[in-house]
Amino acid sequence: MWYPDKDFVVWVHDVMLERFGGFPGFERGLDCFDVILAKVKAMRGLYRKAAVLLREMVLCRIFTDGNHRTAYEVTKTFLEINGGKM
Repeated sequence: MWYPDKDFVVWVHDVMLERFGGFPGFERGLDCFDVILAKVKAMRGLYRKAAVLLREMVLCRIFTDGNHRTAYEVTKTFLEINGGKM
């Protein structure tokens, strides 16, 4: 199973800001993504993993702006690469 890494999350965030605008920078930083990924990997089932990924990325507030957009796109990509649909 493919899981997003920190570089992918930052890249998606940069693309979202480029497309839709917003403020760059980190609110809490990428360290909380390690915790999120551990929670995701502990879940059973693709859609449960995706639900945890989406929810936790939104709640963690990694970035100053664009957290919801980034979480949506990362989760959508996670599902698509692993054979699911958003």
